[in-house]
Order: sequence, then C-alpha cells, then structure tokens
Amino acid sequence: MSVQLENANYMLIVLIVQLEMCDVHTCSKDFNLKLMNSKWLSKHMEKTVREKPHMKVTDMREKVSRKWNIEISKNMTYRAKVMVVKNVEDSFKEQFKRIYDYIHELLRTI
Repeated sequence: MSVQLENANYMLIVLIVQLEMCDVHTCSKDFNLKLMNSKWLSKHMEKTVREKPHMKVTDMREKVSRKWNIEISKNMTYRAKVMVVKNVEDSFKEQFKRIYDYIHELLRTI
C-alpha cells in the first residue's frame, strides 16, 4: 500500500511541475495563417458586406484583424470583397427573375 501511495505522491508532484511549466509560453506568435484564403473569408464576411455594401477594404481588414486576430493582405481582402459583392448581386438577380412570375400570378388571381 505504501508503494502505491509513494507512486501517487510522485505522480502528483510531476503533474504540479508540468502545470507550472505550462505557464511559461516560449513559442512565437504568428499572425499570418496560410489556411485562410479569400474564398473562406468571403463566405464569413458576406453578412457584413450585405449590411454595408460600400465598406472599404481597409475597414474590412481591420474587422478581420479584430475578430480573428490575424493579419491578411490587401489583395486577399479585395478578392474576398469582390466575391461577396458578386454573390450578393447574383442573389438579387435571382430573386428579381421571379418577380414577373409573382406579378403574373397576382394578376391571374384578381
């Protein structure tokens, strides 16, 4: 029984030392993430651009920097904004294609 108690005490000491060592963080911070691309960014910023269609690219970069704590290039931000604007315009065009059908259906029921 005492061997198990000594092993438990040893394991507890090792765990405490490991936890204390974790407080010191020595790895460098890299704010340039290669996994984020303009397509991903456009998908996640679509709501923002829909609300503010004339948002500047610099404002969009600042918002990304604040939200995800990452720096992105001006070109990536521009490409993402172009994709979002194109998607928004296409969705409006798609909705307005159906407006004539809606009008004809209303006129038919009157």
